Amino acid sequence: MWIVYLLKSEPLVWSFWGEQSRVANFWKECWETGWLLLKWMSFAFLLESLIVAPIPAEKVTQWFGGDSGWTIPFSPTIGIPAYLNGYAVIPLVAGMIEKGMVPGTVMAFMVTGGETSIPAAMGVHALVRRDVFFSGLIFGLGAEFLAGYGFQLWVEFLMLI
Repeated sequence: MWIVYLLKSEPLVWSFWGEQSRVANFWKECWETGWLLLKWMSFAFLLESLIVAPIPAEKVTQWFGGDSGWTIPFSPTIGIPAYLNGYAVIPLVAGMIEKGMVPGTVMAFMVTGGETSIPAAMGVHALVRRDVFFSGLIFGLGAEFLAGYGFQLWVEFLMLI
């Protein structure tokens, strides 16, 4: 059926682009949304650079490297300022484990950075209602605790075997 349509000699006309009011509205919305995201994301990346830059990796692993139970709940203090993507997280996590960070804390850090990082949170905050934003933040931190403690229990279980 679609081959017959492609073989027709009539050009495809998008009726949306023919109406000036709709085109003007489209570009107005593009500008407003782009400006909103640019403003909030610039602010988020500025905050992130101010928080992440002065803290050396050795200090982070020193503070979060012990077997104490407080390392997992406090891992958002390093996970939230850090924006983690799929490419950066693997070598970063490997380096943290090599420097002596507890595996559960590393897992919690990884989950927190991907879910509730400052750039991600600022982008979401700009687009959703406040109650939705804080609900997502609370669920994200809850998932961080579950992932961290669950992974730590799993690692300890594997060491017993």
